[in-house]
Amino acid sequence: MRDWISYIQTQESPEHLWLSGFHFADWLALDNPAPGPMGETDPHYCASAYYYYSTVLTQKAAEALDYKEDAAALGKLAKEIRESFLNHFYDKEGSCSQDTQTGYVLALMFGLYRPEWKDALLQKLHQKLADNGMHLDTGFIGTAYLCRVLAEHGLCDDALTVFLKEDMPGWLYQVKMGATTIWERWNSVLEDGHLNPEGMNSLNHYAYGAVCEYLYRDLAGLSPLEPGFRKVRFAPHPDRRIGKISGCFQSVMGEFRFGWEIKDHECVYFLQIPYGCSAVMELPGEEACTLYGGKYSVALSYR
Repeated sequence: MRDWISYIQTQESPEHLWLSGFHFADWLALDNPAPGPMGETDPHYCASAYYYYSTVLTQKAAEALDYKEDAAALGKLAKEIRESFLNHFYDKEGSCSQDTQTGYVLALMFGLYRPEWKDALLQKLHQKLADNGMHLDTGFIGTAYLCRVLAEHGLCDDALTVFLKEDMPGWLYQVKMGATTIWERWNSVLEDGHLNPEGMNSLNHYAYGAVCEYLYRDLAGLSPLEPGFRKVRFAPHPDRRIGKISGCFQSVMGEFRFGWEIKDHECVYFLQIPYGCSAVMELPGEEACTLYGGKYSVALSYR
C-alpha cells in the first residue's frame, strides 16, 4: 500500500493531484455523448479522488500497525491532497466542475467537499437522476457507490428506485433479459436478444455487482464497526416496494442473520448476533441501543 502511494507521488502534480497519464476512470459509463467506452467524468478527477482515498486507507493501516511516522506523513499528505482537490475541482461557491452522477458520487463518498456544500451536492445528484428518469448513467467507478451514497445521506427512496428499474440501464433489465450473472455493459444484451455489437460483452463481470454491498449494508442493514465483525451496526431501510428482505453473513466470529418484513402497518425487524459480538441497532424513529449475542425480533409501526 505504501509503495502504491509512493508510485503516485512520482506521477503527481506539484499540488498533489494526479493530473497526468491514462486512466480507465468511469469505464463504460453512459453519460458521454461521444462514442466510445470512456465516461464523461474527467479521468484526472477520478484519479485524484482515488489518490486521496488510497492515502487515507493507507494512513489507517499504518495507524492500526502502530507505524507512527508513516501514519503522520500519510495524514499530512491526505490533508494536502484534499485541500488541493477542493481548490482545483470546485469554484468559490462550491460548484463542482464535474456535473455528472459519478462526479457527485465520488465527492460524497470520499468526503471531498466542504460541509456547507453537502446539501447542494446531494440535490444536484438527485436532479441528475431525476433528469434521467431516475436511471443511472454511471460506469465502473460511479456505480459501485451510487446507491450507498444515496442511502447513507438520507435519499433512501432514490437508492431503491434506481435499483428497481426494469428497463435499460439497470440491474433488473439484465434479470428480465434472462441474466443469472452481472454483465460487463449495461446493454451487453440488447432488447432484441442480440449481443451489443460494440464488443466487450462479458456476461459474467463483477463491476456492477458491487450493488450487493448496498443491499447488505443499507437495505438489509448490516455493516461492520470493528474488524472481523466483532461489533456491527444494524441500521436497515425498510420499504414497502420490497416488502421483506433477509440476509446472512458468515463472519470469522460466527453467523449473523438479519432483515425485516413489512406486514400491513407494522415492520418486524430481526437480528441474530453470534456470541462474543455486539451490535448497535438503529431502527427508524427509535433511539440507538446496543445488543449482544443472541436472537432479537422487534415490531414497530410502519406507514
